[in-house]
Amino acid sequence: MPAYYSYIAKLDSPGFFWNDITESAFRLGNTPRPRIIPQAYGTLGYSPAFIDHLTKDGRFQGKQIDWGAWGVLLAKSDLQTLWQTNKDKHPWSKESWLEIWNQIETLDDRQTYILVVAEDA
Repeated sequence: MPAYYSYIAKLDSPGFFWNDITESAFRLGNTPRPRIIPQAYGTLGYSPAFIDHLTKDGRFQGKQIDWGAWGVLLAKSDLQTLWQTNKDKHPWSKESWLEIWNQIETLDDRQTYILVVAEDA
């Protein structure tokens, strides 16, 4: 069974395609970099099923972005709501949860972000 990691990135990450993903990009790692939350080697703890859950009702736009990664487009306010709503579902210490919350708080209100869930190879 595959393991997954999840993070928040900028939609306009260089070399990342949301629209018109080429076949070669889809096969070779079409995931946005750098990860802005959490910082390197961390994970938010979300799964592909969570992305699917967010997109089923049509409120959020999400899809598979490469062979082993899925993404959903979110505003800062959406990220704040998700992090607050799922607070008790995360295996985080209060300090770790708050550190990620503080990172979310620093995001630009005018930007669109992508929540990425990818297979951990």
